[in-house]
Amino acid sequence: MRNTIEDKDKLADKISSEDKDTIQEAITEAQDWLNANDDAEKEDLEDKMKDLQQICDPIISQIYGSQGGQSTDDGGEFDDEEL
Repeated sequence: MRNTIEDKDKLADKISSEDKDTIQEAITEAQDWLNANDDAEKEDLEDKMKDLQQICDPIISQIYGSQGGQSTDDGGEFDDEEL
């Protein structure tokens, strides 16, 4: 996700600075939580991922929707590599 909002070949030029800040803040909060809860249960990790997706997915979908093209209908999920 971080790569997506920073890479000019992806969304960096298409996303507002406010939305970038929102996503960056959500990612930072999730990473801080992960660092503080390295012994968390699988369900807790999944809940945290869902929280992050609820913030990021609408922003990304709005960008793609305004382009009139690509869809992000891949289940709304991204893997750990994208964090």
